[in-house]
Amino acid sequence: MLAFAGADRVQSGMRNSFGRSTGVCARVRAGQIIVDVGIQLKNLAIVRDRLRIASMKISSPCQTVVLEYKTPELLKQAGLPFYNAKKRREIPIYELASAKT
Repeated sequence: MLAFAGADRVQSGMRNSFGRSTGVCARVRAGQIIVDVGIQLKNLAIVRDRLRIASMKISSPCQTVVLEYKTPELLKQAGLPFYNAKKRREIPIYELASAKT
């Protein structure tokens, strides 16, 4: 207890004022890619909305760039991974819930 007038509760000041830390941070430079998402075009609107929400959680300004490759060779030339059907089954992916109202 504090010995001042009106201090009837124990004060903690700024201790845990922003909650507990839940992860680690990354040092990112301007223009650096933070997230790379490979999707089907039918899910583009949903993923764009989710990335917009995620960008609000980042303290610096973000932009979403959509790249559409016509052939797998162009995808490989860009340095992006191309997975065949067997490799995709090995990677844990989450089903996107379509927003049908």
